[in-house]
Amino acid sequence: MPPAGFLVKKWKKSKLLDLESFILTKNFGILKNTFIFTLKSHLQKKLNYQAMNSIKPKVAFIALFALLLIGNTSLSQPPSGATYTAAGAHTYTIPTGYTATIKVEAWGGGGGGGGAANAAGGGGGGGGYASTTYTLPAGTYSVYVGEGGLGAKPNNGAVYSPATGGNASAFKLLPPLQSTVAYGGGPGGTMVYSAPPTPGAGGAGGSSNMGTITKNGGNGGLSGSSVTASTSGGGGGGSATAMANGGNGGDGSFGGVVVPGGTGGDGEGDGGKGGDGGSSPSNGANGTAPGGGGGGKPSFDVNSLPSFSGDGADGQVIITVDSYLPVHFGPFAAELANNTLTVSFTTLQETNNDHFNLQSSQNGVDFTTIATIQSKHADGNASGSTAYHLSLDIAGKISFAVSLFALLGIGVLGFNRKTKVLMAALFLMGVAGFIVSCTKNTNELATGETGKAFLRIEQVDKNGHSTYSKVITITNE
Repeated sequence: MPPAGFLVKKWKKSKLLDLESFILTKNFGILKNTFIFTLKSHLQKKLNYQAMNSIKPKVAFIALFALLLIGNTSLSQPPSGATYTAAGAHTYTIPTGYTATIKVEAWGGGGGGGGAANAAGGGGGGGGYASTTYTLPAGTYSVYVGEGGLGAKPNNGAVYSPATGGNASAFKLLPPLQSTVAYGGGPGGTMVYSAPPTPGAGGAGGSSNMGTITKNGGNGGLSGSSVTASTSGGGGGGSATAMANGGNGGDGSFGGVVVPGGTGGDGEGDGGKGGDGGSSPSNGANGTAPGGGGGGKPSFDVNSLPSFSGDGADGQVIITVDSYLPVHFGPFAAELANNTLTVSFTTLQETNNDHFNLQSSQNGVDFTTIATIQSKHADGNASGSTAYHLSLDIAGKISFAVSLFALLGIGVLGFNRKTKVLMAALFLMGVAGFIVSCTKNTNELATGETGKAFLRIEQVDKNGHSTYSKVITITNE
């Protein structure tokens, strides 16, 4: 790790009076990763000159302030929505620095159409639906999209692989939070040659009991049933929608020259049509995404080849960002001396922000607003760092922090010309153009028996919703 003295000397040698330009050079990585830690640690030891390689206190102090001013002002891109359609495991990430309110919608996979050799099948059930709205902190969360079930198909001559049901889709959370799960549709059944013959059952629609809103998928239709005549397959059930259960598949039929298969049920994903029987046979159709059930197969071959049933469609998970915290706070500090309260805080990002309330408390629980500060940004939006400074005479007089030198508590006397120019550059970068509109709400700063007061910043967005900074403690000096 390069010594702090080396870094400051390199900074001075660069003769870059525009600090922003210097930060954009290749040295910014060193500043960010090394300079902050090194200067902070040494300055906290009361400017140990040997350890600091004889850095002048004024230069070191200015450098530290610059770093605190810009700090780690980068903020991840805000949370965004996502749609997952490929079956299998996925992740959803809320970026660091955000708490987001998201709506999760899940559809289970559709069931496959049933059937066997020379036997018609019922349609597969449609996938169920579930949705939940969460407010979650930054982190990575597990998402699973349920695979659609397979329809009955020949795998070795007259031997058929049976239909399978659709799998569940889910947004998984650890207890005590409840996951959102939408179950898949069931597989279609197979017609049984008996006296009388029994039609192949339709697969049950998927359901859910894990979500704020839940709807069931449609059931698959029955196959036709006949010992002597051609029979058709049942239609697959439609998957549920956010507003209604999925439609049931139509039943198959038997006998006649043309034996139509059952129609697929309507839904967010429609069920596949059942395979036709008779003189123009067809295979069962696949369900449509998300979560439509597959259509059942007819009893006889199609084009001299073994007939087969349709597959259920894969499920789906959609995540929509309803909102995220409109302000991310950076450093927040305050000092109370001689009945003057000086407050400085930084926002790293603002969205739809209106104003801030400076609040005080005697016990750290019950807070009272003592000043209001309007957002610096007319539209309430900012993607970068914004500094706010306020000096408040608790006897009733308000003044604004209009000088970086006043903020630092140091004068300009004794500084050489280069140092003054550097300080001016810092001022322009962090404070210039800053105008705070502040209204006094009370004349007293709440303090407890110990003489301590608790402070926090309440942020209020344009819709009247509030979020809060951390709470800090101050003592009158």
